[in-house]
Amino acid sequence: MANLLLVLSAVSLVLTLCWGDMDCWDFLVSGPQGVPDSAISASSYHPYNSNGHHNQACSRLYMYKERASSGCAAPNIGAWCSNAGYTIPHIQVEFADLKKIVGVVVQQRLHPNVLNNNLRTYQVLYSQNGVDWEYVQSEGVTQTFYGPADSADENTEEHGSISPPVVARYIRIRALTWTGSAPTPPCLRFDVIGCTHVLNATNTRSRRFAYLNLPGGSISDAEVMTQGHAKHLGECSLRCHRDVTCRSFSYSDGYKDCKTYSVNKYSQLKSGAGVQSILDKQYLYFFDMTNVGLYMTTDPTTELIYKVITRRFSKEDAMTACAGLEMRLLVVNSVDKLNLLQRVTSSSLILEYGSMRVSGGLYEVDGVTKWWDGGDPPQPLNDELVDWDTTVTNAIEECLVYNTNALRRGSCTSELFSICEM
Repeated sequence: MANLLLVLSAVSLVLTLCWGDMDCWDFLVSGPQGVPDSAISASSYHPYNSNGHHNQACSRLYMYKERASSGCAAPNIGAWCSNAGYTIPHIQVEFADLKKIVGVVVQQRLHPNVLNNNLRTYQVLYSQNGVDWEYVQSEGVTQTFYGPADSADENTEEHGSISPPVVARYIRIRALTWTGSAPTPPCLRFDVIGCTHVLNATNTRSRRFAYLNLPGGSISDAEVMTQGHAKHLGECSLRCHRDVTCRSFSYSDGYKDCKTYSVNKYSQLKSGAGVQSILDKQYLYFFDMTNVGLYMTTDPTTELIYKVITRRFSKEDAMTACAGLEMRLLVVNSVDKLNLLQRVTSSSLILEYGSMRVSGGLYEVDGVTKWWDGGDPPQPLNDELVDWDTTVTNAIEECLVYNTNALRRGSCTSELFSICEM
């Protein structure tokens, strides 16, 4: 029991450190960690008719007629539509906790040829308790936001920036004008852009270390920062917490030996000079899981830690975004990882629409130009995971993307969502 308490204390120790702000750009309503249908409400909704359902749960970005959820049955209109006659209709969302809100995004309803429903202008209100509301303002004046142009494609996203950001648990979109007028109701699909608000976290973060059950591997002496005697695991943990450059540590209860490392993961090296096997002394290894706890997800099937980047980037910028999280673009080298991508994308309307960027592409390794998986070291791409003949080259499409349960060729410069892994 005493050893268990020491392990728990090592994992739960917290130290505040300086850091740069995380890129705050998640789709909070229908993104990978969005809200349930029950969190979306409205002033009213148009009753079911021959076109389908119009209720508030049908308001998610990229909703389409055949898509169903617990609150929006198929067929639906591909949007929320207010009931006829409401002169100041609104739709709102309640989040589970406080969010930092940096923007909103709206789409027209499906079938935009029905022009008398298209949202033209709206205002945004926010609240922390659902009772006291304030309008989003710009330079001291209530801000007016604009919907997509009447001529826009039905899936065109019209983004409205909120600067400076607001902190809220509730966001309300209040329709002002639309192409028709009452009693004709407005229709729309929407989402809210932002991230979880961390109280008193300006330029700070809390570090948390978690136990990692290492497979057979080893840590190079070059990665060891300090080594010394420690009475117990908690003392070793505290030693790493107090050093802002320490990214992980290991402890042997039998040897009372504590090592701190400058890297966040062990290096899997072959035995040789200057290399010590982890399994020789049965060290407990802990790594900095701060970003994991706040921003990342652990897949229960593969136990892979991943983060979906819902800001659209080229491959180069996506790699930079992953590196900022001390991660890398997902290397898809197995059917298990391909199935993970299928689960991730099918769980979110935002991700279901379009392609997702992963690692790998067509490039040269040791004088051989072919499709590689992007791993370290890179391996030839597994033909079972792709939908084309990998012996065929295309100068325009030299990067890998995921779409519809297969790896596909894509442009390296096109801006897409991406997925990172530890």
